[in-house]
Amino acid sequence: MEVEQTDHQETNDTHSVVQNSVQNAESNTLRLLSECRVEGKFEILESHAPDSVCDYAARTAADLIVVGNSAKSGLEKFFLGSTSSSIAKNAPCSVFIAK
Repeated sequence: MEVEQTDHQETNDTHSVVQNSVQNAESNTLRLLSECRVEGKFEILESHAPDSVCDYAARTAADLIVVGNSAKSGLEKFFLGSTSSSIAKNAPCSVFIAK
């Protein structure tokens, strides 16, 4: 019984950490965009990241996608792929890859 409660508590703690992280990221992003007088949207997408981002950009007629670069090595990119590269290749609009 105690183990189940611990697992449940860890799940709740993890969920809280993720939720707080997302809220901080959204708040900081929208604040920075506002300071630059740029209108933007913050969305959480599920599924395969490159497909989700490109589909969302097409649905919303986005002008620009801003995505980070994880700095994988050449071998890691070969075996795991690169999300930012895939988005850049398939996006319906311009893509800015921040390093």
